[in-house]
Amino acid sequence: MVVAALLTWFLQYRYYQNNFIASVYFILEKKEVFLFSSLLMFVILSFFTGLTRRPVIAAGIVWGLIIVVTYIHINKYEMRGTPLLPEDFMLAEQATTLTNFVDIWSIVRLILALILVAGLTFLVNRWVVKRFRLKEQDKPKHWIKRHAIVSRSLIVVLSIISFLVLTDFVRHNSGQRYEAVAWLDTSFTAWNQTSNYNDNGFLLGFLYNLEKLEVEAPSGYNKDKMSEIKTRYATLAETGNKTRTSIAEDAVSVVVVLNESFYDATVTFGGEAMEDYYPFGGGDILPNLHRIQNDFPSGYMYSIDYGGGTANVEFEAFTGLTNYWINSVPYTSLVPKAGKIVSVADYLGSAGYPTTAIHPYNGGMYKRNISLPNLGFNDFITELEISYTDKDGGSQYINDDSAYRQVLDILNSTGENQLIGLITMQNHVPYGEVHDESEREFE
Repeated sequence: MVVAALLTWFLQYRYYQNNFIASVYFILEKKEVFLFSSLLMFVILSFFTGLTRRPVIAAGIVWGLIIVVTYIHINKYEMRGTPLLPEDFMLAEQATTLTNFVDIWSIVRLILALILVAGLTFLVNRWVVKRFRLKEQDKPKHWIKRHAIVSRSLIVVLSIISFLVLTDFVRHNSGQRYEAVAWLDTSFTAWNQTSNYNDNGFLLGFLYNLEKLEVEAPSGYNKDKMSEIKTRYATLAETGNKTRTSIAEDAVSVVVVLNESFYDATVTFGGEAMEDYYPFGGGDILPNLHRIQNDFPSGYMYSIDYGGGTANVEFEAFTGLTNYWINSVPYTSLVPKAGKIVSVADYLGSAGYPTTAIHPYNGGMYKRNISLPNLGFNDFITELEISYTDKDGGSQYINDDSAYRQVLDILNSTGENQLIGLITMQNHVPYGEVHDESEREFE
C-alpha cells in the first residue's frame, strides 16, 4: 500500500507539471480523495502483480505507464490548457502529426526516463528474486503449481472486479453537470475538466470522463420519436418560410472564417474586458474588423470552448448543434460514425451551392478528412492542395494571407454562388522565435 501511495503522489506530481508543492498541497487538502486514489492504485498494482507474478515488475510497469501518460498530459496542457482526457487517445493514429507540437528533447528525456525505470526495476527485482528464491527441491514439480497459475488468475480476476466496483460511482456520473460525493468530501464537475482534475486528482478525473466515450441514448429516444419531431419542425419551417426568400434565389456567396486564436481584446463581458487584466495602448488594435462591424450586420456568438478545442467550435459553428451536454470531440468520436450530418454545408449544397472546406494543415487532424465530407463539404483543401504556402516570421504554418487568397481564387473561379468554410492555422502554437529584424513586424 505504501508503494501505491507513492505512485499516486507521483501521478499528482506529474499532473501538476512536476510541481512538488502543488502535489503535497493536494494531499493535505484532499486527504479522502488521495487515500481512495491510493486504494485504486493498489488494485492496479495487484492486477499487474497477478499478470507478472513479480510485485517489483508490476510497480515498474505502473511507474512507466504514469510517466508516459503524464508526459502526454503535460504537453497537451501546455498547448491547450486542459488535462488529458480519455477521448484524446482516439487521436492516437495521428501521433506523428502531434509530435510537431512537441520539443524533440522532451521526447529524448522521456525515453531516458523509461530506460532508467526499466533498469531500476530489473536490478531491484533481481535482488528480490535472489533474496527470496526457493531451493530447487522445494519447487512444485507440476507447471500449474510451479507458476502459480490458479492464484495469479484469481488475483487478476479479483483486481478487475474490485476496480469496477470501486469506480462504478465515478464512471457513471459523467452525465451530471455537478455531482457531490459526501464521503469523499469532493464533487465532480462536467463543464470544467481542469477544475475537475484539480479537485479529484488525475486518476478520478480521468475515470469520470470514461463514460463520455459512449453516448447514452436519452429516455424515449427512438426512430418514431425522431420522425415525429422532424415532422413537427418541418411543418413550422414550411409555415415560416412562406414569407422568406430562399437562399438559392439570392446572388450571394457565403464564406465562414474560423480564425485560429483570433480574439477581440476590446470586447467587454459582465463589465470586464481583457484590457482590465492585460493593458494595451496605441488606440484601436482591430480597426478593420470594427469598421466592417459598423458598416454591415454583425453580432456575437457564445462558445463553450476557450483556450483550446478548435474542432469543437468548428462543429458547433457549421451545425448549430451544441457540444455542451456531450462534452466530447464530435469530429473524432461521433461524426465519422454518424455519416451524413445536417449542417450549413449540407443545406446550401442541397440548394445547388458548391461547398468547399479549407484548412491549410494536415487534413487528418481531428479526422477532418472524414468529418467535413460528412457535414456536406464536397471539396476539402489542405496544406497539400492549397495554391499558396507563404509563412510569417518563424511560424511553421501557412499564413492567413495565403488562406484568404485561396478563398478569393475559388470565389472568382466561377459565377456560381459558393459556400466556403475556412479554418485558419497561422496563429496556432507553438510560436516561432523572431530570427531577423525584418521579421519583427510579425511578433
